Amino acid sequence: MAAKPWLAHYDPGVPATLQPYPAITVLDYVRETTEKRPDHTALMFKGERISFGELMWRSDALAHALIANGVKKGDRVAIIMPNTPQFVIAEFAIWKAGGIVAAINPLYTGPELQHALKECGAETAIVMTLFYEKVKAIQHHTDLKRIIATNIREYLPKALMVAFMLLKEKKEGHRATLRDGDLWFGELIQAHAGKKTPPVQVLPEDDALILFTG
Repeated sequence: MAAKPWLAHYDPGVPATLQPYPAITVLDYVRETTEKRPDHTALMFKGERISFGELMWRSDALAHALIANGVKKGDRVAIIMPNTPQFVIAEFAIWKAGGIVAAINPLYTGPELQHALKECGAETAIVMTLFYEKVKAIQHHTDLKRIIATNIREYLPKALMVAFMLLKEKKEGHRATLRDGDLWFGELIQAHAGKKTPPVQVLPEDDALILFTG
């Protein structure tokens, strides 16, 4: 596109471009922010605050867990959950492990979910417990070898978590009994807590995200 008429409306002093862009990734930006301001808020969920430092160590730990469970550079890893802290932690962990995030709408029907998983070729899925049984029902039609599950209550403020457990967790289908071979998100993070970012080279030109339409 040669003509850029919007440039005429830029305020004085605003450049037409920020090029040359630095050859770094979003992981580098977050790492830099964490080093400078580790206690600053990175995420807020239902009033609960997660700092950049916490986001960093949790995603580092999960990245090590993914690698220990077979995720390699270039592998697609599905995330099947709504907008929660676990989504962001999982996203950064997958990138740190060298993987590609396949973000899949958890409200898909079984056949739609099966199609998306087959299309991206994911062998690992990180799933909210509310959708665990849906994924298990179609797993044998996909390439999934491992499922990592997390309950939405894990990152709720304490009072809200207690109310959720008493009033909603069982009633709304959030409780899940994992089958043999499946793993808990929180347990994986605790098992690898304290480990630094894996020494996987992640480059700006690497594929990062497969986003299916909703």
